[in-house]
Amino acid sequence: YVEKHINAVTRYNVLRAFENVSLVEVFIKTGRWHQIRLHFAMIGHPVVNDKEHGDFGWNIKFQRKYKAKRLLLHASSIEFLHPFTKKHIMIEAPLPDYFVAVVNSIPEAPSSSRRRD
Repeated sequence: YVEKHINAVTRYNVLRAFENVSLVEVFIKTGRWHQIRLHFAMIGHPVVNDKEHGDFGWNIKFQRKYKAKRLLLHASSIEFLHPFTKKHIMIEAPLPDYFVAVVNSIPEAPSSSRRRD
């Protein structure tokens, strides 16, 4: 399958840092299968509740503590050029209530322990 041999690029910004997780904004241009999930797992920061690429034991503890049962990954927007009309299409979706509730229940990390790059 050709797509597996094409490079994929994932860029991200940390929006909020917590003690052992972060809320990030991710930008992908290539859109490969499980790209975000694979790239974050590869750098040692799997997506919360990712059953294929994450840490099963850690996810169970997180689920119990924060009542988070779903994968915490959300596409807030997508843009593309329509293949027939050639019009630019942009679709946006706010974070679901369950996602916001989980994020708001996690205490933020002390500012001294936040990573700075």
